[in-house]
Amino acid sequence: MRQAAVADIWSDLNKKSKFPLCLKSLKFEDVENIKTGTLDFSYGVSAICGANGVGKSTILECINYLLSAGELQEKKDIFLSSKLKLNLVYKGEERECNSETIQDVEEWFDIESEIKYIKTGSSVNCMLRFKSEKNIEDYLDSTEEELFSKKDLENISQIIGKRYEGCKAYMIEETSLYESDPFFIVKSKGIEYDTRNMGVGEHSVIYLYYYLKNMKSSIILLEEPENFIPPYSQKNFIHTISRLCVDNKLNMILTTHSNYILEEIPEEHILLLRKNPINDKLIINKVYNQEYLKPLGLEYKTKGYLLVEDIVAKYFCMSIIKILNPQLYNRYRIISVKGGCTEIAKILKCYKSEEYQFEIMGIFDGDMNTNDKQSELEVTKFNWKYIYLPYDKDAEEIFKLILYSPKGIHICNLLYKNEDDFLKALSDTQMYEKHDWIHAFSNSINVTLEHLIDIIVKYLIEIDGKTYNTFIDALVKSLELYNV
Repeated sequence: MRQAAVADIWSDLNKKSKFPLCLKSLKFEDVENIKTGTLDFSYGVSAICGANGVGKSTILECINYLLSAGELQEKKDIFLSSKLKLNLVYKGEERECNSETIQDVEEWFDIESEIKYIKTGSSVNCMLRFKSEKNIEDYLDSTEEELFSKKDLENISQIIGKRYEGCKAYMIEETSLYESDPFFIVKSKGIEYDTRNMGVGEHSVIYLYYYLKNMKSSIILLEEPENFIPPYSQKNFIHTISRLCVDNKLNMILTTHSNYILEEIPEEHILLLRKNPINDKLIINKVYNQEYLKPLGLEYKTKGYLLVEDIVAKYFCMSIIKILNPQLYNRYRIISVKGGCTEIAKILKCYKSEEYQFEIMGIFDGDMNTNDKQSELEVTKFNWKYIYLPYDKDAEEIFKLILYSPKGIHICNLLYKNEDDFLKALSDTQMYEKHDWIHAFSNSINVTLEHLIDIIVKYLIEIDGKTYNTFIDALVKSLELYNV
């Protein structure tokens, strides 16, 4: 799906007027596993993510219980001592449903609304049912056939990556052992086959798509849709079902572990659940800059590379960003370029295409921020952006000025070092060449260079925060321009 079309979907999902019925918030107290908390939902689609066992499914169970008019008797004991309150918006009017007044959503509203809870494994259970059914043809003869439209076929073809010429659905009625389930017969490359012969992932996509395309002005609770769907299909899947939510006025709450799904959803539509390790209380947060990745055990995707002159500048830059903008720190790799400013300048002159999926930025030491130095580097020929580290000196000189001043004793205390040993190390290394002395000094006091610089930078930010915030603001602004 084209990026412009994806942007249109989320723009439409943020329009309240498009959804006559939607969930606004869920408040819960004394619920097994999740205890007490409040979740505020987005219009159209909300995604709930978090590690296994954090309570994502329990949230869906709470909503389903409140809107199913007590039909879920097997769940009644779980919520018996709990207090639940669900706030909804119906045609602009706020309504409340709580543990004492559980509702049947189909009777509560004067529109064709339903609540559908699609659990992990629902599609597999459906397949297993029909694989064990001996008289499926008898059911088909007495069941009305529903044909997928041309648009439906295009949608499932795009998600699955396989062209379908036809798809028929038969809703087989419930029995004493099974709920109502759809049975599918598809045609691809001239070959016709049905639910019993489908791949698990293929059936899962068609099964989920079928329910969403047929529901109107309803509430969908979708549990981990990525199960059985390969990564390359998950992006197309979330785009397609989000479009269905807009077209059919559906309010969908989904739980997921999938980075492929989450990175396609605007972060204001994502809720991150964590457990407090001390009291086991649920922590609920909106997310910023893909911070859901670490709780899910996933790695941040590198967006680009920040090029600095040497290892000291690298640790200087790392410390500033790590302290003032940790999200940025997670997304960009800082690289010390062998050859320093001259080699960085060569890289920044390289061709830059709008199609590149990464960013490069040069970060020069502050002493390079002069007209003569800029002319020497030929900055007018740069194709990539660049900025300067704080102050008008190189990083080594900045740190030397701090350590050889009265402020040096404060750094000594922050490092928990003996003052006499600290001063002796300063004396022994003061005559070293300016790019070597800080390495020799850190060795003399037995701390890593990275830790030494980290402590100095924390102190500098304390006493001169404005300078460092100005640097971070300039860095963020420059990086944002890449995405315009």
